[in-house]
Amino acid sequence: MNEPIGQSNKSNDPKEESFLETSLGTSPSEPPSRKKLLFPKATIPVLIFAFLIIVVSNVIGSMRTGEIKDDFYPANSATRTDSGDDHDNFLEKIEEEFWDYADQYGGVVSKNDQLNLWWVSFDGLNIINDSSGVILEIPCSGGVDEYKEGIDRLKNISEDITSKLQYIMKTEGYVYNPDNSSDSFGDLKYYDYIQAYEKTPSKCALVVNPDCGNNLNGNGNGSMVYTIAFSCTDDFEKNYEIQAPYLKDLEIKDSTISFDREKDGFVRLNVNGRRSGHYIIAKFIDGKWMNLVEGQDYPSCEKIDALGVPQEIYLNCWVGSEELRFKN
Repeated sequence: MNEPIGQSNKSNDPKEESFLETSLGTSPSEPPSRKKLLFPKATIPVLIFAFLIIVVSNVIGSMRTGEIKDDFYPANSATRTDSGDDHDNFLEKIEEEFWDYADQYGGVVSKNDQLNLWWVSFDGLNIINDSSGVILEIPCSGGVDEYKEGIDRLKNISEDITSKLQYIMKTEGYVYNPDNSSDSFGDLKYYDYIQAYEKTPSKCALVVNPDCGNNLNGNGNGSMVYTIAFSCTDDFEKNYEIQAPYLKDLEIKDSTISFDREKDGFVRLNVNGRRSGHYIIAKFIDGKWMNLVEGQDYPSCEKIDALGVPQEIYLNCWVGSEELRFKN
């Protein structure tokens, strides 16, 4: 076990202490005038200096080759990190890159710790994760010709950022994940243009939204913007364990879920695709989540009553085709 800094390594065992002292010629059984040293006093400073020279040389040599031996730092040293649990270092680099484009195109860059990162697991489940990162917003225009010009500009920026991002993430020890990435800017399988990276336990992604939409952070003057976001999460494994049973039992494909409310064994889930969504009301029956009702509109009161779903779950329902049970 590593000793805390500044704590003595002196043994509490008198036999061991006696052995150590004897080996250095300082046994209490000998008079002080007869103490023996392994080396003459005059040579001790020379030996210490030589030892320091060797240590410093090894460190400098390691720095020059870019390598430090695995045992150079203790296994629990805070200086050495084998996982991406602290993203601040490379997020600052990405933020600097974002500002270059913001300055060039009249955009704005902001930090945001309330983003979402969509990650497809090894078994094809779509897991949503809270994430934090940086956002680049660039103004877009509404005319047809201006729209084409804006998309071409967004494409060029995205490809340029991708090239720089590859270098940054590789330097940080991250691995490119093709299953969560777009093949090109024109690849529409995820609708957005996405470049994903991972290093246990972290998942990170660059997400370029090709839609001209509202400013996410309220930093602008209400103008419409293209949004480029980069964010990371360390909570994928935890979120997988929570979300996977629902996704599997309810056979939800190509969509993520978020929990709306729960009561008496019933749950209401929000099911979100890349650009669409609906709800599911489910109940745990015989060891499995069962889909009772789903849709975008309120369910029929007749069906919901027959299933015994609490009002706190279904919120409202249709009596017939034109009347809601609860009036707002």
